[in-house]
Amino acid sequence: MDRSSLGYGLGKIAPELVMGGPPPISALKANLDFILTVNIIQEFTFQEVGHLRTLKTTVGGFPRPLPDFSAKNIANIFDEAFGYELEPPLDPYRDSLS
Repeated sequence: MDRSSLGYGLGKIAPELVMGGPPPISALKANLDFILTVNIIQEFTFQEVGHLRTLKTTVGGFPRPLPDFSAKNIANIFDEAFGYELEPPLDPYRDSLS
């Protein structure tokens, strides 16, 4: 879920929501400024956990799929979205601005 700000993900925050799914590929703790960005990302995290709980209650849920949160994969997604390769490649774990 949000290993980027907390250093651990959904398996620790709400293991009942993983439902046997595998841990994500290459999720890392990001180098974020503590005062503002970490707090904002953590709020998003806990909000998303609430969304997952609601989905599980409403439609029954399903096992977590295998997400790839590697910096390279995220950079590829952004390159495709922009239509060209960003230089330098996006590294969402580098700092708060990324």
